[in-house]
Amino acid sequence: LIEALRSLPLTLCDTISYSIPVIWRKELARLLPEIFSEIVQPSIATSADEARLWESLNQLLSTLAKTQPILLFIDDLHWGDIDSAMLLGEFLCADIAPALLLIVSYRSEEAHTNSLINVLYAMRRPTSAMIDVRHIDLKELNYEESCELASLLLNEQQVYSLSLTETIAIESGGNPLFIHQLVQHLKIDRS
Repeated sequence: LIEALRSLPLTLCDTISYSIPVIWRKELARLLPEIFSEIVQPSIATSADEARLWESLNQLLSTLAKTQPILLFIDDLHWGDIDSAMLLGEFLCADIAPALLLIVSYRSEEAHTNSLINVLYAMRRPTSAMIDVRHIDLKELNYEESCELASLLLNEQQVYSLSLTETIAIESGGNPLFIHQLVQHLKIDRS
């Protein structure tokens, strides 16, 4: 999240930074000194300031959401830690949460044993009309779909045999990422 905020265009940063009260800009300067340190000096961090830091990020995202839609995508959520869960929970459960579309991906086999995912599920407010939670289970491709994807990827520049397409489909186990990687490996080997 911090890296994504650091990549915001400077003109947008200037616009939104003046819309955020000074108290929150001081907190944000701790995380994003390249954006906020010229406006105000960063506050000195103490362990009691964590809630203010989370609130300052909430203020920033809320202000940003007024200027443009926000999509926050987190891949491999199962690799996250408890601090990340607490931060996401603050955004999702805040009294005035920023308007954003949050998309996360994680391995379904890790969903019940991963502490980050469990914390986020526990923080969810199912009665809130403002939070629309949807689960989309992505399964592996079947054999025919795997062959079709491998064939499409292989036929971009050269013609490959049907047996090669079938081998990729079988070896990949129906995982589209593995199909893509196997095809890339073949293209590198043949060039």
